[in-house]
Amino acid sequence: MLQETDRIQARGESGRIYTVIERTKIISMRMLDGSVSQAKGTKQLSTADGQHVNWIDENTFQIVLTDEILHRIT
Repeated sequence: MLQETDRIQARGESGRIYTVIERTKIISMRMLDGSVSQAKGTKQLSTADGQHVNWIDENTFQIVLTDEILHRIT
């Protein structure tokens, strides 16, 4: 299951403001005693309009399709 874990405002090289959405895969595991434990798995980024985004560093991102660099707005 993917769970939204963060929304980041970022400005592109074009000057456009994007909302970058971070989603984290939540992994559920049933333990031997029958209880269920959850762990965080991989994270995915996309813009609010669905474009895939890669991390460059904590404050810098890149839209995959256009190669546009985005910088976190603080």
